[in-house]
Amino acid sequence: LPLTFDVGASGRVAPGALVVLAGQWAGWSAADEDLARVGGARDAWSVSGGVELGSAAAGERAFPLRLGARYAALPFRWGTADDAAAFPDEKALTAGLGARLAGGAAQVDLGGERGWRGGGDSVLDESYWRMTLSLTLLGR
Repeated sequence: LPLTFDVGASGRVAPGALVVLAGQWAGWSAADEDLARVGGARDAWSVSGGVELGSAAAGERAFPLRLGARYAALPFRWGTADDAAAFPDEKALTAGLGARLAGGAAQVDLGGERGWRGGGDSVLDESYWRMTLSLTLLGR
């Protein structure tokens, strides 16, 4: 895997609102020569951000709402370099709802993401839906 740098920050901007920002860079261009026959590689990067509404200290809010967005420059072409295809990108919008149960001893989170890959002269053009469900049990 390539050298990767991640950075992130979060901050409470109001009693019921938490804002998060993140970024990532991965040095995939180091593999460009080895992958030239199948389209090459470029450095990949992404930025994302979101807000959690109704968040507070554990146990104070039972159902936080989460909204976010993400943009990523993907590292590989879909096709060969001879196709003169552009590198694709990815955009996504996300939403989720959490539930704190049993006085905070359990958490259930449901999330959904609507995303698109491709763009520009890329031969890749697709959209997707992704759903997640997680359960966290905390021992006391």
